[in-house]
Amino acid sequence: MAAEPASAGRLALRVDPSRCLGCGQCLPSCPRGLLAVRGGLAVVTDVARCDGRGRCLGHCSADALTLGPGSWPPDGA
Repeated sequence: MAAEPASAGRLALRVDPSRCLGCGQCLPSCPRGLLAVRGGLAVVTDVARCDGRGRCLGHCSADALTLGPGSWPPDGA
């Protein structure tokens, strides 16, 4: 399961489940403590609090984290 995107009009953090190793290497990189490993994958625990600045991006050795335009709740949810 991929991380849910942040609020509409903001950048959204996403986890690519095909790349995420569930190692937790990204967890300490979020200054707000919003990343967790659940079900073997990294997830954003509170998307409304994500600032979309991407400080976590360079801390994933599997390159599973990306930022892009998004909305909350996810389309189709």
